[in-house]
Amino acid sequence: RATPAGFCNTPLTDTYLVEGKATFIGGYLAMFDALAYQRWEHLGAALRQNGPVEALQHPYHYLAQYPADAQTFSAAQHAGSRSLGHALARRVDFSSFTCLLDLGGGSGAYTVEILRSYPQLRAILGDFPAVCRLAETVMRQEGLTERVRTVGGDYERDPLPAGADVVLWSGNLHASSPERCLHVLTALRALLPSTGMLLIHDYLLDDTRTGPLIPALLALHMTLVSTHGQVYSGVELSLLLEQAGFTDVNVQPFLPGHSSLISARPRPHGA
Repeated sequence: RATPAGFCNTPLTDTYLVEGKATFIGGYLAMFDALAYQRWEHLGAALRQNGPVEALQHPYHYLAQYPADAQTFSAAQHAGSRSLGHALARRVDFSSFTCLLDLGGGSGAYTVEILRSYPQLRAILGDFPAVCRLAETVMRQEGLTERVRTVGGDYERDPLPAGADVVLWSGNLHASSPERCLHVLTALRALLPSTGMLLIHDYLLDDTRTGPLIPALLALHMTLVSTHGQVYSGVELSLLLEQAGFTDVNVQPFLPGHSSLISARPRPHGA
């Protein structure tokens, strides 16, 4: 912006676009510039055919193929996710659980905050191998190496790590098709004990699929970039959870107007 003395950064630019600062997300924006922004030029065609003009098979598989971008993506997410992890640790009572599986856990921001609030917990963090390496660095810095094990892989295709009695699947649901989502949920039901719990944190549409605004914009973005994922409504996700073998499904706002928190319990076998 212009000032009497010349030009200077706006406060937002100074916070997020100055390389070298801890809050720098320029690489994150550059990645989405390369992957997604130009696709909005094809909005009309994408809406007419209900899908992208040029599809990405899966929005996050790009990160498995390009480790440097995976590091940039996860590092950029980390700062914002710490506050969400802190809020989640205050919102959910983890005191009866012993092991958390943070599925698609990225840098481990949620894991860090939950483990700090619940010293009895240990954790397994699952993500692509390049992302797990970043998470391992974070855990060393946080002094949590002895309590956290990372497992590299693709949770849509690889076996899920066993041993958890509570699972957090945050910010990844919308990247999975209904078929793959049901596959993952069924696998989670198989590994959880009857006393376990599944937590899903993601953007959800209302039952009319017309809002709120932020989830609706994400749904539009998914139409532009991928044939694989979609933004679900609470009703759609509840049906998938019930099909996968969960019960006591509870859908609540987490960040009002933005994201929701869904909890569910494994349905007893034979019930």
